[in-house]
Amino acid sequence: MLVYKTKVIDKKAFVNYFFTDNQLIKAGYILAGLHTNKNDYITDYNDFKEILTKKYGSPKNEQTLWKNDLYKDDHSHWGLAISIGHLKYFSAWETDNTEILNFLSGDNYHILCGVQYRSKSLKEIEIKGNEKKALKQF
Repeated sequence: MLVYKTKVIDKKAFVNYFFTDNQLIKAGYILAGLHTNKNDYITDYNDFKEILTKKYGSPKNEQTLWKNDLYKDDHSHWGLAISIGHLKYFSAWETDNTEILNFLSGDNYHILCGVQYRSKSLKEIEIKGNEKKALKQF
């Protein structure tokens, strides 16, 4: 994996490149900036979604998933709900060669927001590489 600091739509981010068997299998952006108001991550997610929709059209799949609805009726705490793993967002697009995922999730008061591009043709190489790595761990 290679990681670099960058900016994407005026947001501080890390760009990540993932390789298996010397082939680029996926790449993406993870937001690097921290927000005091955790609801601002929802705005970041929506900003990514808006630009991806302009480029690729409407998402093929889009979901807002509540694992625990404790804060579901209190929009002001949705960012907190994300940070503790109660709420996740994702939207997905597909081109002929690439799967694109926009995501917002969290756990243990840490939030991840970003976009990932994955090669469709190299998906099998990625799966085999992950299996090989797991086998080495045992």
